[in-house]
Amino acid sequence: MKKNSKAKHSTILVLSFFLFALCAYSQKVYNVRDYGATGNKEGNAQTSIQKTIDACSANGGGMVYLPPGKYSSGTLHLKSNIRFYIEAGATLYSIKDSSAFDKDALIFADSVQNVTIEGRGTIDGQAQYEWRLDNLDDDFIRSNKEMMMAQGKSLMRPFPKKKTIRTSHSVVAL
Repeated sequence: MKKNSKAKHSTILVLSFFLFALCAYSQKVYNVRDYGATGNKEGNAQTSIQKTIDACSANGGGMVYLPPGKYSSGTLHLKSNIRFYIEAGATLYSIKDSSAFDKDALIFADSVQNVTIEGRGTIDGQAQYEWRLDNLDDDFIRSNKEMMMAQGKSLMRPFPKKKTIRTSHSVVAL
C-alpha cells in the first residue's frame, strides 16, 4: 500500500510539473511585424515595437517577439509580464536621433514585475570607439598595464569617441 501511495504522489508531482511548464510556455506571442515594424534599420521601429509592448501588456502579458531583421529604436518602455524575445538574426539598434529618447536608456522599465529580455539576437547601442594610448591611471587594470609594459607590449585600448551631439544611451535601465 505504501508503494502505491508513493507512485501516486510521484505521478501527481510529474504531472504538475508538466502542467506548469505547459502554462509557462503557452503564452501569447506578439510579433512586432504585425504592428508595423519592417526590420529595416533605416526606419524607426520605436512606435511599432512600443505598440506591440502595449498590446501585450493590455492583454495580460506574453511574449513580444522581434523576428530576424534590423530594428532601430529610441526608448522602449517595458511593462509587467512581458517576455521581450530577440530572435537570432534580429538586431535592436539604438537610434542616433537623441529626440527619440525620453529616458537615458534604450530599454527602460520602472516598477515592473515578471519581465525578461532574452533570445540569441543582438542589442547594439551603436557607440563609437577609437583606439589610443592608455595614459589613465586605472586601479582596476593597473597590474595588467604594468605586466604589458614589462613585456614591451602596446598599451592601446578603446575609448568612446568624443561627440558633438549625444548619440549613445544606456542599453537597459530596470
